[in-house]
Amino acid sequence: MYSKSAETFGDSVVSLKVGNDHIVVAQSEGYIRHLGQDLRGIRTSELKFATANSLRELYDDSLARKRPIYARYISSLSDQNVYWETLILPLAVDEQSAPIFTISYVATLNEKIDILQILYDRSPVGIVAAVPIMNGQNKTDDARILTMNNKAKQILRQGPASGPMHTVGELIRYLGAELRWTGIATAREGQATRVDYRNPEGEVFAMTIELVNQLLLITFAEQNQHQPDVKTTSRFARLLGLG
Repeated sequence: MYSKSAETFGDSVVSLKVGNDHIVVAQSEGYIRHLGQDLRGIRTSELKFATANSLRELYDDSLARKRPIYARYISSLSDQNVYWETLILPLAVDEQSAPIFTISYVATLNEKIDILQILYDRSPVGIVAAVPIMNGQNKTDDARILTMNNKAKQILRQGPASGPMHTVGELIRYLGAELRWTGIATAREGQATRVDYRNPEGEVFAMTIELVNQLLLITFAEQNQHQPDVKTTSRFARLLGLG
């Protein structure tokens, strides 16, 4: 069923449905190389990235409806590629059997990073984009930073000699430990959480954090006049160290 000929269409992975889960039973050499990991023998429920549950639902839907499904998604599973697209096809052992395998043809969409970077760097507001990292209970534990625009680098004093920040948790700690920013107010604004900080020079910056389509977007904007807000609890309170 799965051989070298399957790789002529590009990177691919085959999964077997077992109960409510799917086990990776085959993976092309190209996909292993681009992903940087060999997933064979791993259950999809064991994959710790934000869209893993959504992909499992797509596998189930493809098998139940016996039709192909196309999807684009963002994955923090790989350190090499973040943006992916996939075509999921249902497979059966024979013509009389219900499909129990899915084969996914996968391609990277790295050019999306360049497009986002151009958009970010045109913004007068500091922007950081990150992908949530899920813990064992499928809750947001931290977030992996994908990119930040020039304005964010300016506000955060990130230059060529600065060490990279890999997670939002590291960024939050950096605000206090390195920049010596002090949190002065926290508020909930719709689906977003806003934290106002004051730096040692007396300048006030508003940091807003919000989950949008599997992306954690963090914005920084300088405030001309600080107006304290009532402190509230949010789903990101633990990540921000405020809950």
